[in-house]
Amino acid sequence: MHLLRHACFVALIAASTAQITNAAISGTTRVATGLSSPTFATFAPGDKNHLFVLEKGGAIKVVDLATNSVLATPFLNISDTDAAVEGGLLGLAFHPDYATVGSPGYGKFYVYVTVDNGGLPVPAGTAATAISPFSTHIRQYSVSANPLVANSAATEIMSWPRPQANHVGGWIGFKPNDANQYLYISSGD
Repeated sequence: MHLLRHACFVALIAASTAQITNAAISGTTRVATGLSSPTFATFAPGDKNHLFVLEKGGAIKVVDLATNSVLATPFLNISDTDAAVEGGLLGLAFHPDYATVGSPGYGKFYVYVTVDNGGLPVPAGTAATAISPFSTHIRQYSVSANPLVANSAATEIMSWPRPQANHVGGWIGFKPNDANQYLYISSGD
């Protein structure tokens, strides 16, 4: 599982460099060490010098691409993250207008995270009831005055209990060049 996670992370870095952001890295180059269970990496609109890396346990770390080092202060720490089995901090999407001062999306970003729900009962199709291991939450956050640190207060967009701890999905993102600016969510099965 560790090798698969590492391979997926390398693939994510390679895929993220092909986006319109025109990052300062390309291919499968190692850009930093010292990350714990990375699940996703992306760039904030307007910032090609920093890579934002999710850690399964709930931290969003910032890699300075000029020094290839992880900054000491995390961008955000989501303390109620439940990282059991296939859960954790799994998705990050910066609003397309994240860097556009005065726009409704300025400084906003969204996360896909699993959180302990105390074992809620969930209808399980033909089975009677399953006990949910955790719930998926889609949350909106905003950046602070420091562009490398987020405000910790979240706005809950939506949540739902998971019927099982695997097949969680976790990708979220905005369609490029979409005037509607819809947030797409891959929730697994």
